[in-house]
Amino acid sequence: MRAEDPLAGFERDLNYWEVPDESVEIAVEDGSLPDDDRQLRFVLYAGLFDLLVEALWDACQDDQERDRRLARVLGKFQSVEPTLRFWLFHNSRKAEGLELVTRMRGKDIALHQEWLVPRLKRDIGVYRDRIGALTAALEGSAP
Repeated sequence: MRAEDPLAGFERDLNYWEVPDESVEIAVEDGSLPDDDRQLRFVLYAGLFDLLVEALWDACQDDQERDRRLARVLGKFQSVEPTLRFWLFHNSRKAEGLELVTRMRGKDIALHQEWLVPRLKRDIGVYRDRIGALTAALEGSAP
């Protein structure tokens, strides 16, 4: 089953400390995309890099110039990686904080609905009975 966001595992894919260094066979037949999210992201990464290489291939006639530009593009991509990792980490921390606030708000709402509101309704009934008794006592003692 494909997730809603095909880039949902992007942070995990970039974590080269934990991701095993392995070859993965991807079968793309008749232009169809793989069903596995990890393979789909790999196709996306490979396609983006392929677009860069094709643009450089068409832009440069000299092999040395092409190699130099490709090395520069690859270096820039690698230099952005730590920033991207920080951004992903920062967003995951914000998401965790938002999830915690949402859970606490849910507990607060449940507490109000299940305990506070019924107690207030009961107490209001008691006070209305007292008001009725006091009103009747005052009316009975009036001259």
